[in-house]
Amino acid sequence: MNVASQINEKPTRAAYLLLFGLAAIWGSSFMLIRIGLTQFNPYELAGIRLVSAGLVMLPYSIKYLKTWTGPKWWAFAGVGLFNMGLPSLLFNTAQLHITSSLAGSLNALTPVAALV
Repeated sequence: MNVASQINEKPTRAAYLLLFGLAAIWGSSFMLIRIGLTQFNPYELAGIRLVSAGLVMLPYSIKYLKTWTGPKWWAFAGVGLFNMGLPSLLFNTAQLHITSSLAGSLNALTPVAALV
């Protein structure tokens, strides 16, 4: 199936369900950050989010970690820190001062800001 034929196809009900499910999960994360900030400070909440994400991904990555012989593990650690750790901490800190809906909107503007 080529790209031109996929453009003209009508989306299936499953595609819409997946889209709305993704939107619900992604959007609710900002509400959950707001709720989490009532009990934890931004650093603790960022740590909880990163550790829980790491635990969820661990079973998927174990088979690749056994065969990985990359000498530059520090480069991957740096990318993880700046790609996951820093945004998590910054969004947690920002949500002390702005609403969850504004934080979600600003997050959605990230590709536009990167383009500019």
